[in-house]
Amino acid sequence: MSDCELVAGRDMKLVASRIAGGLVGHNEGAIKRCYVENADQDTIDEDIAKNYAKYDNPTSDFTLGTQTLFQSNAMYIGGLVGVNYNAKIEYAYSKISVVNKESLYAGGAAGLSIQSKYDQIYTTGSVYAYRGIGGLIGLVTTNIEEIDFA
Repeated sequence: MSDCELVAGRDMKLVASRIAGGLVGHNEGAIKRCYVENADQDTIDEDIAKNYAKYDNPTSDFTLGTQTLFQSNAMYIGGLVGVNYNAKIEYAYSKISVVNKESLYAGGAAGLSIQSKYDQIYTTGSVYAYRGIGGLIGLVTTNIEEIDFA
């Protein structure tokens, strides 16, 4: 897949039970020159910051998981892909927040990476999940063969 984009509105949601990604749920190929961003990302990030304060107070409503594109309890969520398996992502970025307190692993680019390559990628959104988070990748189960930042 190449030369693609997703510009999500505030009311747009991805609902999945296992894997969710801004562009692709499970990638076993190549993604090149693609991006994901939210039409009003600045407003969403402000809402998330307000919800972090609520998280420290157990009597407050904690709605962090509803502030981004991801809604439900998918195990792996990523700004570009949920799972990147023996695949490559290059010249790509994600500016969406990858946030869901019900998900196990979240990454700005990929929720789970297995034997994959990354070249010239970046992410700028907030990342939050129940168990493991990463600015780029939430969980790596084997060595990343190659990574080159933008």
